[in-house]
Amino acid sequence: DGDGNDNGDSKQLEAARGWPNVSGLAYCFLPLPIATGLPVHVNAFFAVSSNRRELERSDGVSGKASEAEWNRLLLTSTLPRIYAQLLEKEAQIRSCENVWPASQTAPFDQLSRAVYREVIENDVPVFGNYGGFGQVAIRDQLFV
Repeated sequence: DGDGNDNGDSKQLEAARGWPNVSGLAYCFLPLPIATGLPVHVNAFFAVSSNRRELERSDGVSGKASEAEWNRLLLTSTLPRIYAQLLEKEAQIRSCENVWPASQTAPFDQLSRAVYREVIENDVPVFGNYGGFGQVAIRDQLFV
């Protein structure tokens, strides 16, 4: 349109190409200053420190073992199922290669490992409808 404002067009183009490039943050209703190392934001009812700067963790001194266990269960049990559903739904629309978790940032590295475990153990069909064959689970793939 010549006015230099291509904001809407660039957003549409980004959406057409696939998943937007996101530096994931943790949220507990509101954003936390915690980078997840994931390509998505993670909003969960985390147990957070009183200053909301970090997730509670068990350090043997603070007496926050139950809160730390809560966070561990969220990251290794509940959130991986939801993330696997995201991968499955995304694969129905387009390639989800940019959405796979690869965090090496503690404690979100636990979530990354748990997502792969969830996908493999439950045969989640995370590979798209290529060539009209429908979605395919990992066990039905040939990797070379």
